[in-house]
Amino acid sequence: MTHSAPRAAVPRTFAISPPELGAKVLLRWTEEVVAGGVEAIQLRAKHLSGAELSALAAAMRRRIPSPLLLSISGRLDVALAAGADGVHLPEDSLPCSTVRELAPGLLIGKSTHSLSAVAAARTAGADYVFFSPVFPPTSKPSSLAPTGLRGLADACGKGLVVVALGGMTADRLSAVQAAGAHGVAGIGSFRGDRLAQTVREAHRVFGRSAANR
Repeated sequence: MTHSAPRAAVPRTFAISPPELGAKVLLRWTEEVVAGGVEAIQLRAKHLSGAELSALAAAMRRRIPSPLLLSISGRLDVALAAGADGVHLPEDSLPCSTVRELAPGLLIGKSTHSLSAVAAARTAGADYVFFSPVFPPTSKPSSLAPTGLRGLADACGKGLVVVALGGMTADRLSAVQAAGAHGVAGIGSFRGDRLAQTVREAHRVFGRSAANR
């Protein structure tokens, strides 16, 4: 099985919600990144209960205008209930094939940290993968060793849309694109003073997805 969404439909910029923030702060963050011009927002809030996460996802959905996309990390039920555009699966989560059967209209992403995981995600039918960490993350420490541009290039050679994650500062984006990445994702890189610069440089380097042209 191969990915089903057209490559051009996968966003070029994914802003991932900062961890451990309350719902009100995350709604303000949502408004900031929407104004900043990102193409997709990923809600990742493991610290919230299912009810809290569902309510927050629905409120975020109302604040995210088309064609910007909302993806929910790890919770297919919440994604469907909130009317999200996609679901992003941790490396040890539900199989992509199961998600595709239950929600054929959703964009399915998968977190990967190795070449074998990228290859497996392609076989399973993911639309794209996050490959990380390419560089040391700017938002939080990671127990994983950075792959560098060589590791990213190897991942991009596996025949699946690869979105680079980990240390995606504006000055690195041209090299990340040259390594074969389709786009970039991040937490710290899409927050505060870095937001506008990262988005502007990312869209200069990668262009925009078909939905945002």
